[in-house]
Amino acid sequence: LNAPRMIDLDLLDFCGEIARGGAGLATLPHPRLASRAFVLRPLADLAPQWRHPVTGEAIQALLAALPADQVTERL
Repeated sequence: LNAPRMIDLDLLDFCGEIARGGAGLATLPHPRLASRAFVLRPLADLAPQWRHPVTGEAIQALLAALPADQVTERL
């Protein structure tokens, strides 16, 4: 939901599990994980060998496929 909430936690991946979610259940991996630089860049630092559980794509390939306008900065 795109509504105001007290806290918003997104599960990105859980041991490579794939789950469709549903009412009150998590969808794994996160459905928009592969399209967000602000998620993929830190994930690549933490887990450089990580592969998308559904597509099998390596994280470096996912990063390379991002639009150039998705800019992130290290703080």
